Amino acid sequence: MKNNEYRLPEMLKPLFIDEAFVSQDSQIEFKNSKDLENVRYYNLTKGFDNRAIDWGIIDDKYLVITTSKSSMENILNDLSEIGIKKDSEVDEMNSEAINPLEMQ
Repeated sequence: MKNNEYRLPEMLKPLFIDEAFVSQDSQIEFKNSKDLENVRYYNLTKGFDNRAIDWGIIDDKYLVITTSKSSMENILNDLSEIGIKKDSEVDEMNSEAINPLEMQ
């Protein structure tokens, strides 16, 4: 997943009401979240964390993709309330076991 994350902005463009937010950067670079363990993000508009793509593999088996940091926080909180851990092994983020980018 991590190896193909640069393709996410274009693939997820339909999720955004205003497609102008979808970056046309020549180099798309996701970063590790400082606040959310095992979550990576890419801000589509500089300075706005509510115009982003956040993703993470949760509990070693669930791929979660959101369009903002706050959405990711909400989903992780909801998952933890039903007993799904939000802290999986970092190595799992490099796993090729779940790769929706190849499922087109």
